[in-house]
This record gives sequence, C-alpha cells and structure tokens, in this order.
Amino acid sequence: MNRKMMILAVLSLLMLASANCSVGPDVVGVTDDITPDRAVTYTEDFEKCTASGTTYVTGSFVGNNSRTWNYVQTAWAGGVIAGSKTPVLGMNRSPISELYTTVSDGVGTLTFSYKKPYSTAVSLSVYAGTTLLGTVTTSGTTVLTKTYTVNKSGSVKIRFVQSGTSSGQVSIDTVSWTSYGTTSSSSSSVSSSSSVSSSSSSAASGTIKIASFNIEIFGTTKISRANVLYTLAHIATRYDIIAIQEVGSNGTPSESTATTVMDTYIAKVNSIAGAGAYSYVRGHQYAFVYKNATITKKASGLYSGSKTFTYTPLRGNFAVKSGNFDFAMLTIHTSPSVAVTEIPALTTAMSETRTFYSEQDVICLGDYNADGSYYSAGTAGGDLAGFASSTYVTVIKNGTDTTVSPNNSYTYDRMQLYTASSEDYTGNKGVLKFASYYTISNLEGTTTTAGTEGALSDHYPIWAEFYTGRDTN
Repeated sequence: MNRKMMILAVLSLLMLASANCSVGPDVVGVTDDITPDRAVTYTEDFEKCTASGTTYVTGSFVGNNSRTWNYVQTAWAGGVIAGSKTPVLGMNRSPISELYTTVSDGVGTLTFSYKKPYSTAVSLSVYAGTTLLGTVTTSGTTVLTKTYTVNKSGSVKIRFVQSGTSSGQVSIDTVSWTSYGTTSSSSSSVSSSSSVSSSSSSAASGTIKIASFNIEIFGTTKISRANVLYTLAHIATRYDIIAIQEVGSNGTPSESTATTVMDTYIAKVNSIAGAGAYSYVRGHQYAFVYKNATITKKASGLYSGSKTFTYTPLRGNFAVKSGNFDFAMLTIHTSPSVAVTEIPALTTAMSETRTFYSEQDVICLGDYNADGSYYSAGTAGGDLAGFASSTYVTVIKNGTDTTVSPNNSYTYDRMQLYTASSEDYTGNKGVLKFASYYTISNLEGTTTTAGTEGALSDHYPIWAEFYTGRDTN
C-alpha cells in the first residue's frame, strides 16, 4: 500500500474541487458535520474487495462509503498500483472487462490512477452515464493519474471499460470524485511520482485539513506491528497537518524512544505519500506531522508560559504555502486526574501562544479528557464548558463520540479556536472511524485488541477543514 497516499495527494491537487486516555475520525460518510452546500470528495481504494488472484472473475463488493462496485472479467492481483488490491481489467475477454458503480449525488470531477501491468498497450474508455468522457492510453509502465470534469447531477453511473478486444490489461486504482458542486476546469494526466497527499487534502482548491490523534501508547511495540504501522501512517496522509499525542509513552517518554518512534513513523508515511512528502517536529509526548507541499513550519517548541501541565504542551507556528492562512497550534494531552484544572488553563495557554507567535489564529487540539468522570463538558451538542462562544469556537461539540470503546461515547478529543478564526474555518469537521475505511481484521495486537479497532488506539482522530485564502488577521 506504499503508493496509495502519494496518488491520493495528486488526486486532490488535480480535482481542485501521553497519560491514560481515549480518542476521534476523518472521512466522507462518517463525519458528524458536513456542510451540505459544499462539494464532497469520495475515494475508493478497493481494499475492501475480498476477491483475489490473477484469474479473471465477475462479481461485486461493498467498498468505501457503503458503495457497491461491480466488476466483470477482472483480476485482483498481478497489477497492483497501491495497497494490496487493485482491479485489473482483462484483455480480449468475453464479456468485455469493465468496472462500474452508481453514485446518487452527482459527479463534479472524476479522477483515477491507471497503468499498463503487462506488455500490451492500454486503451481504456471512461463513461459517466452514457457520456464518453474519454479514452486513456499508455504504452509505458508509469502509473498515471487522470481527471475529467463531469458536471452531472443526480444518479450517475461511473464506468471503466476496455475500448476494444485488442486493448491491453489495465490496472485502475484510487478512484475519486466530487459530488456535483465544485469542479475543476480541466482534464489532465500526471505521473504518480509527484510527491504527496490525500483525497481529503485540497490546498490547491482552497482548503486544508488539520487533525489530532491520540495514538494510544505509540511506542516501539506498536511500530513493530507492520499492518498497524501502515494503517496509522495512512491516516496521517489524509491531512495537511496532524497533531499526535502519546508519542513514545502515555506519560513522559524517553527522548530516544520518542525520536525512534517518529523517525520510523514518518518513514512509513513517506513510503505511502512519496519521498519527503511529510516532515515532523516533536517534543515531550507530542508531534506535529505536516505535508511539505502545503504547509510551512515557521517555529515550534514546548509551551513555556505561566500555566503548569502534567505533560507540557507542544506548540508551533505554521502557514499554508498557497494562500494567506497562517496559524499557531497548541497540542495537549491532559492528565485525567487533573483535567478539571488543566482544561480551563488552556485558555491562558492559548492567549500566551497568541502573544508568543504574534498570531491571532490559535488552534488548541488534542486529548483533553473533556468528558465522563474527568470533566463536566456541558450540554450535549453544545460548546465545551469553560470556552465561552463569545470568544471561542468549539469545533468538536459535546456528545461527539471520539472513543473506540463500545462502552461509552465520550468526547475526550477536542479542537478549540478563537472566534477570530471563524473566517478561516469552513465548518467541515469530523471523526475518523477506522473500520469504515480500513481493514481491521489483519491488525496485530494483544489478545484483546488484535483484529479490532483497539489495535490502533483507544481514540479516533478528529479533524477540521480550513480555508487557505480568507485570513485577514
């Protein structure tokens, strides 16, 4: 699966359109709040298909976003582009090889990756309903990415079909499309060797995604588990910048352990997203992982203000590379036993970070432990207690489940902004539920966590989307 996120990043650019705790997610279809009048990006990576082997078969499977895909005379090995599953349409098959799905909310742009897996040149026709969008061809072995502007509303059948009996086998992967709303103005092909991102990241179209993830006891044991490490790395590539807690330990880690963990992690992230695609900075049990194509780090370091925290927060000053949005980040993991005092202290830490970086936009995110017996969060669906709506924006509202445990629905993980940042915040936010987007059954773990979401963490990632070009402060 090393190339999937590199490809996903290219797709986004083309489509324009640590203590004891718990956790929160990002992805279309599972977000707790998506603004309805904005185009939504969907991505299919085919990892949920159970078919396998080089024999050409016909069938169907339910993929991402609970969408049914149908395949005819298609193999599921021998031409992998990314991940462990890539459909390969056969040559000179009867009936003719094809791959298709139907979407109900229209298609703005359609993007996909393809390559020639064997010796015969590719000639693949792509349809939206009965409209032929075009025929892609290649005689080389490089993975290419193609984007079409579709602009069709209502029910649309997306169909990939061999253009003739002499068309060579073709691998198709990472199919992404926007709902009919925001579209790009052109069609293009690029080599997948470009460094970078995810279908969820779209700085080129005017937004970035910022996330937080408590990776429960993210130490040497967890990074030694290949499938777990891959999945955790893939999650990072969904975002332009992600704050991580519990690096090296759920308490105070050794510097050597925390550095080893993050070096290993970023190497895996970049094996997916492309060489040098992401960088990180870290301190204490925290790290910021950011995408070099969209984010510039201006400064970072541990918080040094007037308040005392069990695990001293990490803060940083960042700016987008395309646009005028600059912002400071402060990530925190409160100690549950003193969350009742550490959470209110964050308002002071935010103010001091504002002054320290001379930056009005401060994003305070992390595992607050702001629920349950640790903290009285306030009214369900409302703002976090202690953060008045006249001054702050509570991105992840009370009552949003950010924990993996089926025994509670606590909102431990939070993201707080100043109201001054309202101009930058799109209103899109969510929680990434692992099982909706990843194969869980193969995850290594303990006798109780192996094959479950708990193998990754006891928290889900949380995320929010921000405009890159509307900053006035």
